[in-house]
Amino acid sequence: MISPTNVFKEIDKDKDELITLEEALKGVHYEKEEKEFKQFEENVLLIIDSDNDNKITCKEFKQFFKIIEIAQNIKICQKMNFTNIQIPFPETEKLKLYFRCFKTNKKGEITTEQILNWSRKIKDPQQQVFIETSLRNMNSNKCDEQLFTKCFISPDGYIMEYCPKYINVFKEIDLNQNGKIDIQEIMYHISRIFTVPENMRDFFTIVIKLLDSDGDNELNLVEFVKYCLALNHLFDFSKGGEITKDHMLMVLYELVDIDGSGLIDRMEMERYFNILHTPFDTRETVRNIMKQCGGVIDFEVFKYLYS
Repeated sequence: MISPTNVFKEIDKDKDELITLEEALKGVHYEKEEKEFKQFEENVLLIIDSDNDNKITCKEFKQFFKIIEIAQNIKICQKMNFTNIQIPFPETEKLKLYFRCFKTNKKGEITTEQILNWSRKIKDPQQQVFIETSLRNMNSNKCDEQLFTKCFISPDGYIMEYCPKYINVFKEIDLNQNGKIDIQEIMYHISRIFTVPENMRDFFTIVIKLLDSDGDNELNLVEFVKYCLALNHLFDFSKGGEITKDHMLMVLYELVDIDGSGLIDRMEMERYFNILHTPFDTRETVRNIMKQCGGVIDFEVFKYLYS
């Protein structure tokens, strides 16, 4: 069994009982990890390094080592339970492990100042903005593990919690078992549930394109879960009745509105244009309309664009 103390001593070449965060990362010898997990490791270290000197002690390294060990065990269990499919690291488990890295008071609470200090060191600007926005929405300057997990779960993280629920459906659709599903596989699956009108085929294609983050015309598990939730919304909007064009546009509107503000801004619309390869003339027309609307459009204007 690897001793974190011995690992620390090997890394600490100058014997000053301190190692850098970069050295700490190299000291955790695991097989090749995906980008998501490496980011998790970095975030753990940023929390542990509470004095912001980019160095940690042996005691702190042992804490880091223990947290990564727990996380790796979670990943191993995932691989055992879900073979041939890459499951995202559960967001709630990740947040619980983050919380364990903070120094808590006697009540097991941390302060918003501690969270803000961590946030300011995070490299990912999108994650940083999300954390600081969530902080502003908190009604207290302290939080326990439960509140921390509730407040700081990201939209994508929330979606990831649904992944196990859709595993069997994903496997059923993934006919070639390559861990991804394409439009043909999805349409085949849907056609077994109900007859798909021709106008809805275009809708499903657009939805898949909007959710396909890497542009390979296939959906991984997380993207597929988003697709399933979008489909659920479609049926919710129709209330069990006939699915109309407006219902489909409502789903598209939600997907284009990435930040969930209820309005589509220029950046979101430009992304939509690029995904659908919208002709130049159409883009210019929409840009002019958006300019007249103050740079954002609501659902009624979005619907008008499709009229």
